[in-house]
Formats: sequence, structure tokens, C-alpha cells
Amino acid sequence: MADTERVIEIQVLRYRPEQDTEPVLQSYKVPFTDDMSVLQGLQYIKDYLDGTVSFRWSCRMAICGSCGMMIDGKPVDPAQHAAAVLAWELVACDYGGACGPTSPVLLGACADRGLCGLGSFEDLARVTTQNSNTYSQALEFRAQIRAALQNHDYVSLGLDPARRPKPKG
Repeated sequence: MADTERVIEIQVLRYRPEQDTEPVLQSYKVPFTDDMSVLQGLQYIKDYLDGTVSFRWSCRMAICGSCGMMIDGKPVDPAQHAAAVLAWELVACDYGGACGPTSPVLLGACADRGLCGLGSFEDLARVTTQNSNTYSQALEFRAQIRAALQNHDYVSLGLDPARRPKPKG
């Protein structure tokens, strides 16, 4: 970390039964920016400071905010968060993600919720969001995301390549 970088201390509650009798707090110094999320701080710790740290992420539930994002260079309103998460999932399908009838998501929807026989993730999205504006908003966001990706406009999506963490060493 450079001397001019702002740094915060993140404390992680750890429990390693093989070495701890009870959970303990462990502190890490992490470079900080105003637009950084807690998830980004944890990922920095895991990637560059302590690979043994584990945490849940990418829950796709749009509850905790760890998957916060930007579209058109603006943070997504929490009321539109579910649509934005769905839009990114649809874009992943557009770019070759596992979204067909034998994908883990569709098999899980069949096993867990009885939503069987769907042909694609998009079908699942349409069926599960039919009583809200979420699906139509997701389609609008999807078009914006695809356009930004096709134009290599990563900054408008909050994906500034210049801000990648520097590797240790």
C-alpha cells in the first residue's frame, strides 16, 4: 500500500475449531475508497492478505447490499436492486453462462420450488417475477449493460479497470 492511500481496519470474526476454542476477532488493514463496499474489503483480504478467510457472497437475494452495483455510472436504487441483479444474471446467460434446462439454477428451482420444465433461466425469471415491474426493469437494465459491454464502457457499470487491487509482493 502506498503512503498516500487511505486505509481502514476491518475486523473479521473468525472461528477455526481446529485452533480456536471460541470465535476471535482478527484485524486487517485494507486500502479504502469512498465507493468501496464491505464485500470488496473482504475480497481484498482474501485475495491479498489472508487466503484462509471465508465468507458467503453472490447470494443473489438483494438483501444485504454486498452485490451493490452501478448502471449508467449511477448506483442502483435499492428499490430496483432485484431487477439489476436479475439483469446481470440474464447478461451472463447471453454471454454463455450455464442457463439452460440442465443448469444448476433451473434444476434447483425444480427441486426446491416445483418450477419444473422451464427451458431457460429467462423463463424462470419471467415466471417468478410476473406480478411486479422487476422483470421489465431487468430487461431495460440488461439492454443498458449489454450496450456498455459492447462499447467497452466499463466505467459506466462501476467496473473501472484502473482501480483493480495491486497484487502483493
